[in-house]
Amino acid sequence: MVGGAVSALLGLVVGGSGCSYAFVEGPPPPTERAGLLHCTSNMWAPVVDSAVTGLQGVRVLLAAGASDRDYDMATLSRNWDLGIGVALLTAFGSSALFGYMRTSECRAAKDEQRTELARQTSATQLYARRRAEASTLAERLAAAPALRDRWPEDDAIARAYGGKVVRSCWLNPAPEAAAIDACVRRGDFDGDGRPDVAVLVVEAAEPRRKGIALLTSDAERSLLGAGNAVGNGGADFSWMDAWRVSKKAETTRLIGRAAGDGLIVEKAESASGLIGIVAGRPQWAQWSD
Repeated sequence: MVGGAVSALLGLVVGGSGCSYAFVEGPPPPTERAGLLHCTSNMWAPVVDSAVTGLQGVRVLLAAGASDRDYDMATLSRNWDLGIGVALLTAFGSSALFGYMRTSECRAAKDEQRTELARQTSATQLYARRRAEASTLAERLAAAPALRDRWPEDDAIARAYGGKVVRSCWLNPAPEAAAIDACVRRGDFDGDGRPDVAVLVVEAAEPRRKGIALLTSDAERSLLGAGNAVGNGGADFSWMDAWRVSKKAETTRLIGRAAGDGLIVEKAESASGLIGIVAGRPQWAQWSD
């Protein structure tokens, strides 16, 4: 009869004990994760289960090392004490394992959801920003007649390329810049510590291919596109709808020997390229954010 009672008690304890079993909820399957995730990421329950498991482990060890005579004055017999200890050790140990697994899965699912929401938000904001900038480009250019008529870089372009290319603000829609800077990017592209400039240009004669003139402070010149093929960008950069400067630390992650800053040339919703100067010559690397 005592054995039957012990067995019943063990079944009850193992089947119902454990904070994690009671309070921890794992994430729903990926196909059912619509909207805000409701699951348990806080680890207090498995931590409590672990503490109880440790205490029951000590209890079992003490009971196993004791004799029946040591329990003469105790409420429980040694066998009952040992049986209950093993049951609680098993129950809370399995509950702790369950809790750690489910809370870990919940945190991973929430991190994945946050990453996806951030990506969607970033893409939406970028699209809205470019639309807004494109809508005001014509107005800004109209307000800057001196820019349209003459730039300081015009003479440098003429000297460097002998009239083969001319400055042209052909980019449309405008990148992330005010109209007065839409056709120019500044950086230290050759790594000499002095400012350089990159200007949008077009061939003076047909087929009037588009590109970028890279004018460095030490009089070195690089023509990207506009009849001069550069990597996957080809000899005509008319496909490009945005461009920006990449700092040297970012550039050298893809172009290890780049001398300085680089240029990221982009096509919306398509592959982009990173161009850096290596040993005085432009080098192309595929770019993705």
